[in-house]
Amino acid sequence: MNVMTRKTGGRSHGILGRALVLGVAVGVLLGAPLRQAAAQTTGPDLDVISWMVGCWSADGVEERWTDGAGGQMLGVNREFRDGRVDRWESLRIFQGRSRLILAANPSHQPPAQFVARVATTDSVAFHNPEHDFPTEIRYRRVRRDSMTAVVTGPGADGRVRGFEIRFGRVSCDPA
Repeated sequence: MNVMTRKTGGRSHGILGRALVLGVAVGVLLGAPLRQAAAQTTGPDLDVISWMVGCWSADGVEERWTDGAGGQMLGVNREFRDGRVDRWESLRIFQGRSRLILAANPSHQPPAQFVARVATTDSVAFHNPEHDFPTEIRYRRVRRDSMTAVVTGPGADGRVRGFEIRFGRVSCDPA
C-alpha cells in the first residue's frame, strides 16, 4: 500500500479522492448561502423604482414610463417650443449585472448608458463619468403625484452645470 492510498471498508481512497468528497460536501453545505449571497449582490430590480411608472408633465416637458414587464421600463421624453416638439428622447431602464442601467437615446446626440449608483423606493441616481453632458441623471419622488429630474455634468468651462425639472403626475389617457 502506498502512502497516498488508504483502504477502508473494501474501498481505496487516495488523498485526491478524499479532497473531492470533502469539496463536494462543503459545496453542498455552503452552496445555498453562496447562491443566496450572489442573489443579494445583484442590486435592486425594477420594482424598487416602480414609482416612476406613468405620465409626467412639467412646463414644456412630458415624460412617460411603462412598467417593468419583460425586465425593462421604457420611457419617452419630449420637450416643446412654440407648440412643436423641439427635442425628444427614448429611454430604457433594465437590470445590468449588478445595477440598474439607464439607456438614453436623445435626439441630435449619440446614445449613452448610465449606471445606477443609488436606487431606492424614493430616488434613483444614474451616473456615467465618461459622458460629456450629462454625467448624472437623478429622479426623486417628492410625493405620490410629483417627482423631480436633476440633470448635471461639466460645462464648457469645467464647472458643474445642470437643470431641474419638476414633474407632476398626469393622466396617460389621450382623451
